[in-house]
Amino acid sequence: MNLSKDGTTLYWEDTSGSSQLSGTLSALGMATLTTTITANVDASEAGAGACYLQDTQAIALTLATGSTPSGFTGTFTYAFAVATTITTSVNCGDQLASAGGSYATLPCTVAYSLEATRQ
Repeated sequence: MNLSKDGTTLYWEDTSGSSQLSGTLSALGMATLTTTITANVDASEAGAGACYLQDTQAIALTLATGSTPSGFTGTFTYAFAVATTITTSVNCGDQLASAGGSYATLPCTVAYSLEATRQ
């Protein structure tokens, strides 16, 4: 993970470079960085009846004080929900764990606490 700042914009990039989030840094050193992706997760179907999930990633950070912050604390949250805005005929039943899928329930959320120091 790489965290960088340009003016009042804070950037979070994963180590592969495939995902970048950005947000505005407040005067108190706080920022919320958010991205939302909607995708068909059921490769066997397309169009009506397919399962479109909305994946929202949000990182809420508070930088340590100082002109060059020594680290940060925060929370990284992933939220998954059925994206009914794509089509009104959504079938995500096969994505549930009870049917062999990855999700115990939909919608669902998982959150991680973050703490980092400058290297």
